[in-house]
Amino acid sequence: MNDPDGSTPHSTDVVGEVIRFPLPRLVRRLLDVGPRTAFGVIGLLSFALAVGLLLLATVVGGGKSSRWLPALNGVFNGGATVGLMVGWRAIRRGDQRRHRAAMLAALTFSALFLIAYVTRHTLYGDTEVGLDGGLRVVYLGVLAVHVILSVLGLPAVLATVWAVATGRIDLHQRLARPTLPVWLVVSLTGVIVTVFVVGSL
Repeated sequence: MNDPDGSTPHSTDVVGEVIRFPLPRLVRRLLDVGPRTAFGVIGLLSFALAVGLLLLATVVGGGKSSRWLPALNGVFNGGATVGLMVGWRAIRRGDQRRHRAAMLAALTFSALFLIAYVTRHTLYGDTEVGLDGGLRVVYLGVLAVHVILSVLGLPAVLATVWAVATGRIDLHQRLARPTLPVWLVVSLTGVIVTVFVVGSL
């Protein structure tokens, strides 16, 4: 029986085979839903997370941020960028094993970036970047692209991951084509933002 999107679902037992690590039975059951339900839940979670992060960015922290936390954000975004590029190149060559490993690495780096971002804003609040003139315009432009595409890309990334985790490979491929470039731009602009922030501290 096909899902409403036309893809053929597989047993969630395929999760371990697809992403190469075991998941608890409860997680497998939670994943075992149709695309409409999954996309609805992903959309709500993504919206809640985006609102939470935007509110967090307005919190006044306890003092001037150190350089190492913003730099760490740059390292994580850089790692995600490399993982995405390696994963894309691997799948173009038909190397599914390397593709899985690279994309899992990119996903892990992006998750670590999110943790580091929340930690930095919780401790220090929003970081004031001391830039003037044309550099400030460029920084704000890059930051705007980064933030907007992050908000739009998060549900797409989660949906793409859900599709492959539940064995819906056709759906995963369709979602991945527009999602990959968005995720890549988010990671690259994250590195550029870090350069501006660290350089101004």
